[in-house]
Amino acid sequence: ISLLGLDRAEEAGEWLDVVEDYYANDELNQQQAGLYCAARVSFESEKGEAERAGEVILECLERYPKSKEVVAQALEYYDGQELYDRSAEVMRQAMQADPDFSDYRVGLARRLDATGQVEEAASLLRAATEVDDPNRAALAFFDLAGYLVSRGEFDQGIEAFEEGIALVGQVRPDRLFAFADALIVAGRYDHAVKVADGMKNVPYQQLVYGRVAFEQADYERALEHFAAGLLLWPDNS
Repeated sequence: ISLLGLDRAEEAGEWLDVVEDYYANDELNQQQAGLYCAARVSFESEKGEAERAGEVILECLERYPKSKEVVAQALEYYDGQELYDRSAEVMRQAMQADPDFSDYRVGLARRLDATGQVEEAASLLRAATEVDDPNRAALAFFDLAGYLVSRGEFDQGIEAFEEGIALVGQVRPDRLFAFADALIVAGRYDHAVKVADGMKNVPYQQLVYGRVAFEQADYERALEHFAAGLLLWPDNS
């Protein structure tokens, strides 16, 4: 950074290589190596060396296929070049390298959906639910549910939520809230209230009660629940 401040860009680039090599040879800090490799991509782009940046991306993806920083940098580069098919391929490779990180799978599904490949997107998410590990399967069902609800397919989305919840005893509060929210949007108010009744997270619970009351045009009761929730979560937008 100091060298860049002195307009000694070439030297700064050389030292980025040194830093990456240092972390690459340290088993405890492999993640840092990916971070600095991604920084090299940004560095080349800032210098206007787009072709070299593309070469560095390929090197980084080969060395650190699980690095979230490298994948993010590659997506930014290829999207910037309008090479959307290449971005999708990066997501596929990242998903294969780190199948437990569901963001890659969801990201790929949304890209497919955006290009009109709706059936392939849904199939990709459904396939992930067909695993033996109940926790991984549940996570995949929640991902599928979120996707279906975002497309307005509420009945199928709610069904996917229920499949995921049935697989695990303890469900994260934010996922229960998402489930209740889907029920509200689908007009299943009694079911949403029942879900809220079982919530241990009081702000989420009050938000659900408030949303149901609001949708039923009971604004006074809605305001009471929203106010109660805000006392416990005052910065919730």
